[in-house]
Amino acid sequence: MKKKLFYVLVITLFGVMFLSCKDHLIGIALNNPTVQTQTDSWQLVRSSVNEGNYCDIFFADENNGWATLSSGKIIHTTDGGTNWEYQQTPLNKLVYSVYFIDKTKGWACGENKILSTTDGGKNWNIIFTDTLKSKFGLTDSSYKYYQQIAFVDEYIGFAVNESAELYRTTDGGYKWIKQKEWLNGGPASISVVNDKCFVLTPSNNLFISTNKGLSWQEKSMDGINYVSSIKFSDENNGWLITKISYNNTMEINSPVYITSDGGNTWQFSDSIPDLNLTSIDFTDKNNVWVSGIDGIYSFHNSKDGFQKSLTDRYFIDVFALDAKHVWALGFNGRIYKLVNK
Repeated sequence: MKKKLFYVLVITLFGVMFLSCKDHLIGIALNNPTVQTQTDSWQLVRSSVNEGNYCDIFFADENNGWATLSSGKIIHTTDGGTNWEYQQTPLNKLVYSVYFIDKTKGWACGENKILSTTDGGKNWNIIFTDTLKSKFGLTDSSYKYYQQIAFVDEYIGFAVNESAELYRTTDGGYKWIKQKEWLNGGPASISVVNDKCFVLTPSNNLFISTNKGLSWQEKSMDGINYVSSIKFSDENNGWLITKISYNNTMEINSPVYITSDGGNTWQFSDSIPDLNLTSIDFTDKNNVWVSGIDGIYSFHNSKDGFQKSLTDRYFIDVFALDAKHVWALGFNGRIYKLVNK
């Protein structure tokens, strides 16, 4: 997946860090009413503040899910999001990204470190530490921040960092080899579908591998700027979203693009009014969800196009396991779950 990176949103969400806080709820089922919208129904299943900001959400199945925090913690649910419990990690700062191949085996990444677990997150261990410094760091001691991680299987995986580098592992994450590098720092996005892997960079480069990362083809994405997230549902069909850039310049055409030929060509999709988009996920070309700072948007057929699916503020991520199991993560830890109709 996915995913939509924490510090980008910090730059673009004016004043978010100063929102008022309330007591947080952990492990308590909320009796909030279902939110009725134009195209979907959502249930607020968790409300939380005063524990740091949130970065990523991932579900291995309809019951087991994880969300990462800026404080170095991870929260975990075993009942589809109704109840959550904390998981401690060896990190003291941001956990940017989390990825599981089943309900027990997973990885997470943050400041110059990659973690792994074999028991669903009860125990997280550091398996890789990057000792090199970031070429975009503010000081000589600045670490590389690993921003997204994704695995093909229990051995082969990929990670990108803010130092504009793509790394690959073939031993489950203990050793990483740099495969690609691009010009500009910032958030790259990874999508893995079977043996095919896609990596889209802020430098408008799309790297495509059809053999689990053994070799890569590079395609220029001229005309598409400020990429936030890319996701493929199969080897041919994919979506990407763009955002406001660091200097508040907007993508001038459309924030949403679609491909049906594996990334060779891209077309404008229906424009979404909210240009601060953070994440996209979908199960097939007729069931798509996009998160943004003003809510969740969904696409279910070409006739209706994108519609406002959920109205709330500052969504950082959306995760779609299938058409009936979708979760939306707020910047401050509010989690919504799609309610089956």
